[in-house]
Amino acid sequence: MNRFALAAVCLLLHGCDSQPPPEAPPEAPPEASPEVPPKPPSEVASKPPTDAATIARHNEAVAAMGAFDYGAAMEILGELTAAHPTWNDAQVDSAIAQLNRQAEGDDAAALTRLAKVLDRDPSHLRAHFTSGILRLHAGEIDEAAKHFEIVTEADPSDAHAAYYLGQARMQQGDMEAAVPLFAKAIETDPYLRSAYYAGAQAARRAGQREQAAAWLDVFQQMEHNPRAHLAEIKYTRMGRKAEVLAMVAGEPASATRPEGPVFGRSSRSPSVGDSGVPGELSGGLPGRLPGRLPGGLPGGGSGIHHLGIGWIGDGESLVLMSTEQSSRLYNWSASGGLKEIDANPKGTVPLAQVTGIEASLWGDVNADGELDIVLLRSGGNQLWLGRGDGVFEQDERFDVGVEATSVDGALFDADHDGDLDVLVVNDEGASCELLNNNGDGTWQSITDEDSGFPQAARSSREVIVADFDGDLDTDVLLINQHPPHMVWLNDRLWKWRRGGEVWETLLQAEMAAAVAADLDADGAMDIVAMDGSYGVHVWRSGGGQWDSTVLASRSETPPTIDHNPKTTATETRPRHLAVADVTGDGRLDVIRESGWVVTNQIGAPPVLDVLGGDGMVLQSFEGDHSWTLVQGKPGTGPMMLMAGADAAPAQVPAGSGRFPFVDITLAGRTDPGQSMRSNASGIGATVAAKVGGRWTITGAVRNSAGPGQNLQPISIGLGGANEVDFVSIDWSDGVLQTESHLKPGEVHVIPETQRQLSSCPVIFAWDGEKMRFLTDCLGVGGMGFLLDPTTYATPRPRERVLLPRGVLKAREGRFEIVLAEPMQETCYLDSVVLESIDLPPGWEVLPDERMGTAEPMPTSELLYSRQSVSPVAARNGRGDDVLAEVIATDAIAAQPGVIDGRFIGRVVEPSVLELEFNAAINELPGELLGELPGEVPGEVPGVMGLHGLPGAVLVIDGWVEYPYSQTMFAAWQAGLSYRPITIEARGADGRWQVLHEDVGYPAGMPRRSVFPLEGLPDGATALRLRTDLELYVDSVRLAVIEPCVEAVVQRATVATAVLEQPGYPLRIDHPQRRPEYDWSDRSPFWDTRVQRGEYTRLGDVRELIFEEGGGVAVFGAGEAVRCSFLEAPPYGDGWSRVHVLDLRGWCKDMDLMTGEGGTVEPVPGDGGGEMLRTRHRSGR
Repeated sequence: MNRFALAAVCLLLHGCDSQPPPEAPPEAPPEASPEVPPKPPSEVASKPPTDAATIARHNEAVAAMGAFDYGAAMEILGELTAAHPTWNDAQVDSAIAQLNRQAEGDDAAALTRLAKVLDRDPSHLRAHFTSGILRLHAGEIDEAAKHFEIVTEADPSDAHAAYYLGQARMQQGDMEAAVPLFAKAIETDPYLRSAYYAGAQAARRAGQREQAAAWLDVFQQMEHNPRAHLAEIKYTRMGRKAEVLAMVAGEPASATRPEGPVFGRSSRSPSVGDSGVPGELSGGLPGRLPGRLPGGLPGGGSGIHHLGIGWIGDGESLVLMSTEQSSRLYNWSASGGLKEIDANPKGTVPLAQVTGIEASLWGDVNADGELDIVLLRSGGNQLWLGRGDGVFEQDERFDVGVEATSVDGALFDADHDGDLDVLVVNDEGASCELLNNNGDGTWQSITDEDSGFPQAARSSREVIVADFDGDLDTDVLLINQHPPHMVWLNDRLWKWRRGGEVWETLLQAEMAAAVAADLDADGAMDIVAMDGSYGVHVWRSGGGQWDSTVLASRSETPPTIDHNPKTTATETRPRHLAVADVTGDGRLDVIRESGWVVTNQIGAPPVLDVLGGDGMVLQSFEGDHSWTLVQGKPGTGPMMLMAGADAAPAQVPAGSGRFPFVDITLAGRTDPGQSMRSNASGIGATVAAKVGGRWTITGAVRNSAGPGQNLQPISIGLGGANEVDFVSIDWSDGVLQTESHLKPGEVHVIPETQRQLSSCPVIFAWDGEKMRFLTDCLGVGGMGFLLDPTTYATPRPRERVLLPRGVLKAREGRFEIVLAEPMQETCYLDSVVLESIDLPPGWEVLPDERMGTAEPMPTSELLYSRQSVSPVAARNGRGDDVLAEVIATDAIAAQPGVIDGRFIGRVVEPSVLELEFNAAINELPGELLGELPGEVPGEVPGVMGLHGLPGAVLVIDGWVEYPYSQTMFAAWQAGLSYRPITIEARGADGRWQVLHEDVGYPAGMPRRSVFPLEGLPDGATALRLRTDLELYVDSVRLAVIEPCVEAVVQRATVATAVLEQPGYPLRIDHPQRRPEYDWSDRSPFWDTRVQRGEYTRLGDVRELIFEEGGGVAVFGAGEAVRCSFLEAPPYGDGWSRVHVLDLRGWCKDMDLMTGEGGTVEPVPGDGGGEMLRTRHRSGR
């Protein structure tokens, strides 16, 4: 998401004069009091300007604040306050901009400005609130408390004011006073997550252990709730009174739902419009479809057995209608209706000849951008791959599975490897199956031997897949013919476990049909179930078990239908249920079979009820035996297709009694040049949409009880608003993404953002003008990185980072370095030392560094060289001449092989780089073969080096595209690997010999690495590098390692070290995936999560990182440690100086497959610094 889209998320349209009115002043006493002289005009508050130009200029400041451009906002507000010096709201706005800018002296200046406002108007609540924030931040607790007392007394509805006053009371040591203040904040804003955690701390210290435990439990439950928010000293998180609010005019949009029915008349029903007036078709959609299916379905009166639908874009879907004897495929659009299409190329078996279809699953199975269909049948399931234009071909490789009749299934990423797997539910007596997509067109049946999933499941008839335990992966609930039902929770890496006692009540309940949905938009999945008597129950998890409430029972009286057909109650078991917002009010509704049927129609079709969230019947209408929700005209919300025995297929259009909708569809990888992270259809993603103060949370798995799984856009009701403020998307690979300002009238296609979620901490250094990005660090110390399902990489918690020559400049006698975490990961920093190394003319230093994956391992020792030789020829594996790309360090690298679109950081075939030299490599020591190649100033963000005994070594400047634990797992299950660099040498006899197999690679972003060349054959004049990694070699050369006794190394420990929250620097992606970060362009927020746990408190952390073993400073996303080092005196005229950053520490990302990636614990090192880890962070 770009910054200005994020600005729209934060922009709150609110009248500047909307603060609660001050309390009325007390009545004057009977006795006359001395007359107080009036204040001069400069001390009297003026009314806000009303001219359009001033309002427009003020709203420009609002937009600048929303974009976190505080300097621009201050400039605009400075103009306005200069023109209107007693306009109090503008003065407060200026103070808010100033406190967020955080330049030297800004806090004091903001307080002075606010004091003048309070002098003019002692009851100005925004001035008090903002003053309280500043005082609290400065540690002036008593003064802060006074300001917040005034605000909470005048405005009891301000949850943030109660929270901050509670914080002040805690710091004053008054826990008894703090607890009720946090309780008030929670009561006023149940989603203010910070209040639960602070309240739990205060309650525990006050001896209220039960209350503390209860609040802490809620705090943990809300970790992934998109509605939950934090109170922080950051813009948009301090509270509404500390925001620059736009001046708007006009009345708010009406929240009264338009009159009329939710659904219009079926095209098969008599022609009656929304108002019930004959002769008017609802919604302006086509009327009656043909009396029988176009082309006719064989089978006489067998009618429609299954109705499935998949979205192909541009307002169109494919519809599969089948009987027991055959099938038809149609193109469907809301404006054009159904049109039969030729679904097969010549010479293939027509899809229309496939029989016995019980259900269909829709999605892009092979990630080629075309819609595919999995057919669940009696007599063997089938996969039909889409070729475009409605053409499908059967994939004969989909031949796994038992011989059984499959009655339901799910298409989802069961193992979170980026592709779609198939869960098949078979009829009574046959076990269920999980078919794993290997990503290469082949499939394998997976069974977890420990839990028995899924083959332990028998006699099932419906499957529900959703994240039931809130851990960001997909779990499975199987509805059996008779209770008990079965649930398996996903523990990843093909491991599953049965749900415990918390599930027992639900698993014993009678369920004829069920759907997973978040009805109350609280971030926790509910289950909407219909019993055998047509009663609808809502199951919610809480208090240690699943409990149900009755949403609606079957009506005892006949339903009211517009054209008054004859209806009667039925004892037939209900079959179908769906959950979606069909009124447009942003709340999910329930569509059920009512338990009544129309008896004067052929086949006695069921009557369908639309239930609101309160269980009230909003509308009843004639349905049919097969029905499904389908995308209507953009902006109108879902409509319905239905068909039944001997009945023509019909459409039920959107009625007039709806608010407008915003429609979105999700897509995983859309660029074939990019590697896949989430499945191409976006199945399994959760969408949380915010419209004003209301949330709608929905997903993309299925919104009905099946059988089968359709693929359609998601419709979000606006409830009278003009747009969706923003949507927050949790993709199936764990990526969090936000998009804003979505308007009705089109289907918004939202592809997953292709961005790097984690790498390692990144380094910035003061170069005399700015903080300049250099490279990343401590990738060698990565914790929990998955190699295969049973193996994690062993971290090496030390790295020496060679800084580019001439970059680091002293400022007032000190060097400044920032170690920042701009991604969703945690750094455990043990020590930082800056080494100033003075070298005689002609020498260079090469730290013994790389990502070591085989012996000989790197040692981090400083190596020296004064002899270097570049290759005279360089060719890649295709025979292309790449010498120009690898001869100089200029940020232009040799292109690796074809990138594997399935797996991040991998190439399809091993990349090969063959290097020719003009002399035997093993004869290099002692011969001066060339001067050191010059670096291109300003082009190389960072360089690093290697291992080696005296003799020749290989020096590579370059970078890699890091894989993630998920992609390592995905490649493993496909039988593929990520092989590091293997080095071969060609001897005088012309034969190639392996020197070092899988020896390592550059450990991240652009850097210098050195590789060993031990065991060279006699007369070797050529080297060959081979790897499966997406490796970018910028330059490569040989260097001769020898002692340099004259070199002077001066080690400087940190003079100062401060842990702060500077936010997220803008990432710039150059060609060949070369990253850069702009420190001058930082946002306080980004689409990230943080690992759950205790972080080091902000402020001075020098004692933790001063020396190795003194404890670790723990910091995470959006945070950084700013270090300074005393400048070492120079040594010798004509000598050169280089700098090396000697780091010790670890890092851990939040990938779903990373070992313990969701938590800060376990903290590595010797356990020091625990007392300073007082800051809890989690969630988003």
